[in-house]
Amino acid sequence: MLASNQPNATRLVLLYLLTVLSLPIHAAELNYETIRFHTKKSKPERLYEYAVSPDGRYLALSFDPDVDWARRGVTLVDLNAMSIMGTYGETKVDDLAFASDSKTVLAIGSRTLKREMRRFDVRTGNSEVVPTARRKVGVLGIKLQQKNGKLLITNILRNINPTIDDSVRVGDEIMSINFGQKPIHYDDKREWKSLTGKSPEEVSKLMLGPPGTWLQLRVIRRGSPDEIETSLQRQWPNGIHPKLPSNGECILFGSYNGNKSLRSADTGKSCGYVSLRDAQRSGMDAYSPDGKLFAWIAQVVNVKRFVVEVHSLETGELKTSTLLEPLSVRDIRFSPDSKRVLVGTRDTVEILDIENSKWQAPVSLTPPDERVTGKIVSRPIPIGLGGFPGSLYTSVHNIVYSKPAALAKFDISATGLIAVGSETGEIVLASLETRDIVAKVGGDGQILGDTTEMIDFTPTGRHLLAYANGVLHIFKLGENQEVTGVD
Repeated sequence: MLASNQPNATRLVLLYLLTVLSLPIHAAELNYETIRFHTKKSKPERLYEYAVSPDGRYLALSFDPDVDWARRGVTLVDLNAMSIMGTYGETKVDDLAFASDSKTVLAIGSRTLKREMRRFDVRTGNSEVVPTARRKVGVLGIKLQQKNGKLLITNILRNINPTIDDSVRVGDEIMSINFGQKPIHYDDKREWKSLTGKSPEEVSKLMLGPPGTWLQLRVIRRGSPDEIETSLQRQWPNGIHPKLPSNGECILFGSYNGNKSLRSADTGKSCGYVSLRDAQRSGMDAYSPDGKLFAWIAQVVNVKRFVVEVHSLETGELKTSTLLEPLSVRDIRFSPDSKRVLVGTRDTVEILDIENSKWQAPVSLTPPDERVTGKIVSRPIPIGLGGFPGSLYTSVHNIVYSKPAALAKFDISATGLIAVGSETGEIVLASLETRDIVAKVGGDGQILGDTTEMIDFTPTGRHLLAYANGVLHIFKLGENQEVTGVD
């Protein structure tokens, strides 16, 4: 849903957009400015990472270091003055996030082969290295002992780990362990580590991991021959549980046995961990506007399906996990109310209701007339034995080929207006509430001229930012978030 505290204002905004912006928005009439970012060899800089300050005034950028003569470090832009403030540091930057006061930006990257965190003062460009604290070890709250060749639980400290509940009991025999929570909706075939012949000390070391992450166990209940699976969450040691930042400016910092470590841009310290199923594989992630949730999507190995996970940053628990079956995934965001996850495919924005783990009706970005005139075909797919004689093929269902919207990136404003940047440089506006396309920015649709590398509403709603082919486009938005300068 859109912002619940402004239902009437939201309806007026959407009504205005549907009536006024349904006509093409011509580039010459838009109130916007551009800033060019080119290398020393006059090649367009390719965007790598970016962050917008919470007050909506500053933009921090880092560029792809693989481009010849690309800028390194952090480039800061003053959006109010529409000017580049400067490029600072020489570090290859992998992650960026502003502190909650918008006065500093934390950059995580590598200098030569050394991983480094550095905090930049936005006004002066001065920076300091943020020390990397030792990794905290989570507390499980169980004690083990070997008796008659069996590894048994001899004590459970529920005051240390209240999540244990009845998941394990004194006298249970631990057979094997695995990292991460029990999979939901599909079997990811993890490799379980057998504990046969291992001492309690060896097993205790294997069980170590960051606080807030999970450990899977296969145990045989005392007095029962049956083996069961259960999960234990590692707890933060007493007195050091981190405070989660209120506006979600945590950023990723490496992985550890399939777990993502999060750092606060305010303090530079650990603010949480997330247990991901296949963290070693590439994926996309997003933080919720309320700062409490983390979403991750990645392709399931060897199949045309994607797993979507939503984790609580407060408890470390996996709230939901489900599958999506598009041909490709391009981007992921949260809805303004933090209750839904939005996934951009090539021609839709798919919508996941987190509470019910259900996919809702998507926003379709391909115009209806281009959808219905597509060619319907059945495509043969080899079953993996190509090269042998015979008909070793199976067929998929009928596929409708049409002209897709070719989404590259998208963002959503606080009022539920979706801005989609395409592979061809087009910007399309759509409504999350009605699922309708509202407008196209630019008369011919090619206002950016190339594949959209970034599109983002500033938190204050005063600007829509879009980057493509070395050019940052800064669109000034009206109070109701309509693009200004429209006839």
